[in-house]
Amino acid sequence: MLSADKMYDTNDVYDALTSEFPESDIVIAPKENLYADDAHHPKRMSNLVAYFALDPMCWQNTKQYGKRNVSENAMHRYKTIIGPQLHSRDFENQQ
Repeated sequence: MLSADKMYDTNDVYDALTSEFPESDIVIAPKENLYADDAHHPKRMSNLVAYFALDPMCWQNTKQYGKRNVSENAMHRYKTIIGPQLHSRDFENQQ
């Protein structure tokens, strides 16, 4: 399962993920302004239909969308411990 937030809800992202991981379940919440269209990626449209058919909270529980938050929180804690060095682009500061 591949999970991301709404910012990554684009056809390009779905195409890239499907080309690298064709059998995976892609779990990306649809953007509010997304509409059903044949031009969109099929997995993206199935997410859209399921999202509005189930309601957002039920969709999140069914797709285990909350696991994404666990990884984001872990990275936030790690960055807090490491401090500003992780944000630096200079190799010496990253060390």
